[in-house]
Amino acid sequence: MSAGHTRNTRAMAASPRCGAGTREGHACRAPAMRGRLRCRMHGSAPGSGAPRGNRNAKKHGAFTREQIAERRATRELLDDARKLLGDLEGAQQRRSSHRIPRVDDSSIGRTSTRRPPRRALPS
Repeated sequence: MSAGHTRNTRAMAASPRCGAGTREGHACRAPAMRGRLRCRMHGSAPGSGAPRGNRNAKKHGAFTREQIAERRATRELLDDARKLLGDLEGAQQRRSSHRIPRVDDSSIGRTSTRRPPRRALPS
């Protein structure tokens, strides 16, 4: 005789078992849900499982060929822009290290910097 307490497990042992197959090819040994043919984990019986119109199963289209191509083109465009900015920054640094003297505008002979007045359009 066992020294521990006795547990009444007859009802659990007699309950119907899940009819789903496991990855090993054996039958699932979990008890089926009340009134169902499958256990709570397999749930492929009618009325169990995910609700109809499951929003979690909707496809978003982020991995279609078009979306992948668009992301790739955007990435290439950004890479080109970064390269161009780096080239401009390098050119600016080279230009600032070799200062060119500015030309005095008074030697050009400008008399006025104002624009001439606009003429009225004929009506």
